[in-house]
Amino acid sequence: MLRISLALVGKPVHEGQTVGLPGSKTLKIRVAEIWAGPIRRKSALVSVHTTVFYRSASAKVYLFLQLSSESWSFDGDGSLFVEKAVTLFLPELFARWAAGATNHIVSIVLFSRVYYASDEVKHLRDVNVGKDADDRPYRDFFQVRARSRTELMSQSILDLEANPDWDDVLDTIKTQGAMR
Repeated sequence: MLRISLALVGKPVHEGQTVGLPGSKTLKIRVAEIWAGPIRRKSALVSVHTTVFYRSASAKVYLFLQLSSESWSFDGDGSLFVEKAVTLFLPELFARWAAGATNHIVSIVLFSRVYYASDEVKHLRDVNVGKDADDRPYRDFFQVRARSRTELMSQSILDLEANPDWDDVLDTIKTQGAMR
């Protein structure tokens, strides 16, 4: 990034411009905003005193949605907390990403922990049951729904390609994951 900043010194840039590092075919940046103090500008000349901020438009993001007993409780407005996560939080997050032209790779993990009474553990012979700090037996569950570029597979994580159709993702979570 320092090499790109130094390569820009003495050159004009404008909003929306894509700039590559000389000698590199793969390393490119897009000029999103230009500010001169408190004033936003459409173009500017880069100097050695120019401060450049880099923000990645692509990242690997893991979203963990805990499906606890509280998730199935009603909020003051009458909706379930799990419904709020799937119908309010995630759509707003995906809309912000779409507005920012990002290419995030997203994995959505639905997880929960179930506690058992001591007498129930004997019926779980072939299951790995852990014990917490209070010596209570428990079992952790997680759900994988993986979507690759080629197929939709049922596993423990909803693993998405970059920039998918987020409405399809939310429908998958609602029908096959958190909302059933």
